[in-house]
Amino acid sequence: LARYFQQTQDKWLYDHFFEACLATASKVEDEGKLAAEGHCNVGLVLEESGDNYDAAQHFEQCYELSKDKPHWEFDNGLPMHPESCNHLTRIYTTLAGILKMKGDLESYLTFLEKAYETAKEGGDRKTEGEASLRLGMAYERNKNSEVALKYLNKYLETCRALDDNYG
Repeated sequence: LARYFQQTQDKWLYDHFFEACLATASKVEDEGKLAAEGHCNVGLVLEESGDNYDAAQHFEQCYELSKDKPHWEFDNGLPMHPESCNHLTRIYTTLAGILKMKGDLESYLTFLEKAYETAKEGGDRKTEGEASLRLGMAYERNKNSEVALKYLNKYLETCRALDDNYG
């Protein structure tokens, strides 16, 4: 039902059904797979609404539940834990941007570091490289060239490994 109403663009109804699915899935005794998927779906809905901090909490729950379960997959066949890492990388990067605009540079760097770590864990080299570049540039803006160079070199290594001449 949640997916049906999502296709009809009835936001209130699909938000409601995703929340209801999560509540029901949390009661199922299946090692947490349905709850992890429910948290991911609610996280995506919240992110779509701009509720980035709440979305991050749900993505973190999905991440924790799927951490040691490499065989878990979503219905579309994508592996659950690497996907949760991708979602966390994206939301942490978004939160970092918000904090940067607010002038909270310490938290800005913290969230970029979290984004880099989850990107690395997720296994997507391109995403990891992009996170490394963002983190390196942030350290450079904050006048910490030594640390910046570490992450910028990681980005360079990733670009070379992926034959990304532009990067």
